[in-house]
Amino acid sequence: MGSVETQHCIAPQVEAEILAIFASIFQENAPRQASENADLKVTRKLAEKGNAGAQIQLGSMYYFGDGAPQNYSEARAWCLNAAAFDVCEAQSLLGRIYANGYGVSQNFQRAADWFQKAADQESAADQCALGVLYAHGAGVPQGDVEAAAWFKRAAYKGNVFAQCAFGILHAYGAGVPQDFSEAVKWFQKSAEKGHAGAQAYLCIHYAHGAGVPQDREQATHWYWTCRQTDPIAAQFALDAIASGQPKKHALDDADGDFRGARPLSATLSDVSKRRWGQLLAR
Repeated sequence: MGSVETQHCIAPQVEAEILAIFASIFQENAPRQASENADLKVTRKLAEKGNAGAQIQLGSMYYFGDGAPQNYSEARAWCLNAAAFDVCEAQSLLGRIYANGYGVSQNFQRAADWFQKAADQESAADQCALGVLYAHGAGVPQGDVEAAAWFKRAAYKGNVFAQCAFGILHAYGAGVPQDFSEAVKWFQKSAEKGHAGAQAYLCIHYAHGAGVPQDREQATHWYWTCRQTDPIAAQFALDAIASGQPKKHALDDADGDFRGARPLSATLSDVSKRRWGQLLAR
């Protein structure tokens, strides 16, 4: 077997559907200041007087459009003020502003700088975000080992996105030894918290008997659980399981016979041959 980096590297060549699993980190995994009861005028007055708490609250209000019209330029300005006081939440939102190109030119290097500052303050969301950037080589040198290290730190803090991502790395053997049992462990943690991507991967692993005993009932359970919230992720699982089989064996009719399924390692090998689109292309 070749080295982990050469044979199992998942970035930048990964199945396009996995993009949605990782990209969601930047969309949903952001710190959010409670602002439903905040008064915009009062908060602005405090922010203008240099109150860091008010500055990050105001930046969050403008970022999310919660209590104020959504305005990324205003969000960036107030987050920069708060970040000068080393406010972790401000650093995190600035990372997302630059990663997504919200009101600024998309700049992964600046995003990585801000994520690093917040990650150093033990923000699990930003440790996870750094993992995504290292996995893709966006704004930082590509490195699956570095990605795995950041995902691991966030996963052990209970971050649902990092748990799924860490499971993916174990399934591919990217940055860590390939270990389907370890992959299933992390998918299970994430799936139980409602992460559709992890649910899809659990479905695949149970269908193939990879890291767990082959179990059609469990595969079907996780397929339907995933499909209720994310049909695209569910279809990804279905395609992986049904690859090379007649349509009548597809999981969505709940009559699949998984004994004829191709080995999971072969499925992953096929997946890794297809190019992954730009990480945050939405």
